[in-house]
Amino acid sequence: MRIQRTLLKKIIVESLMSSLEVDLRSKVDQDQRLINEVRGSISTNVMMGVVGRLPDILRDQFPGMGHAVVRGGKEIRPFDLVQQFVKYPPVFSLGEEVRFALHLGDGYRRLLPSDSDVLSVIRFISGWLGKRGWYIYKAGRQNSGEMLTISTLPRENAYASPGKVMYHLTDTAAVESIKKTGLTPRGSVLRGYPPRVFLFTNVDELNDQIENNIEAWEPGLSWNDQLTKSPDMVVIEIDPGALRKGTKFEVDPEYSGSTGAVYTKSHIPPEAIVKITPVSGKYVGVNLDDQNVTKTREK
Repeated sequence: MRIQRTLLKKIIVESLMSSLEVDLRSKVDQDQRLINEVRGSISTNVMMGVVGRLPDILRDQFPGMGHAVVRGGKEIRPFDLVQQFVKYPPVFSLGEEVRFALHLGDGYRRLLPSDSDVLSVIRFISGWLGKRGWYIYKAGRQNSGEMLTISTLPRENAYASPGKVMYHLTDTAAVESIKKTGLTPRGSVLRGYPPRVFLFTNVDELNDQIENNIEAWEPGLSWNDQLTKSPDMVVIEIDPGALRKGTKFEVDPEYSGSTGAVYTKSHIPPEAIVKITPVSGKYVGVNLDDQNVTKTREK
């Protein structure tokens, strides 16, 4: 009888050890997959699947944030993946780019998270994507504020060469402040950009944007093509060689098929500014009338 009890205990222990071993092996496999993801940018197809984990992760990370709604007889919970466009699913790709949208709250009844709360969510998602070799290049609120849209790209293809001269387009009203403090990365949840400084590495791209700005300020046209708050603009020339060590530039995917439009998340100091030129038309990329040029660095 004692031998039978001992044998039974041994069988139970071996069974428990076998079950524990399977659980541990599963955990190790899961961790190894995550390690492999962190080592380099995961593929677009894998990223589309990985994004499916986000709703539960965000609900755990930000409990109580957001509001559920009922649309078409179906409940949509905070951070559920939702459609941005009728012809696309909630998570879709355009080339290497992966886009998705998350539910935030009830835009009709104004039961919505604050902009600061949404910024916290964006920062969390940015870090989560970064561990997998991807980065957010655009994020914003849509549909009366109840939807957070995210556009992301693999980090390995993001960086750009600064070129010999760089150009920044901004409002004339900002010049005095820029001359004192330089160009500080700024962002907007409403317009969809984390803090950054937008720049051009060639005159052709710059002139295209100047033309867009001038046209966009005509009555009845969209503000989406504007990079300034008014048609009263200046071009600021930047010397990349005077920038602080470690300043990196990323291709701006909003300019499809071009590497001439970039941005940096780093501050550009006043000493890197070579020239500030008012513009009302085409910028020729050379010294204009001396009356239109303000030197901010002594030669």
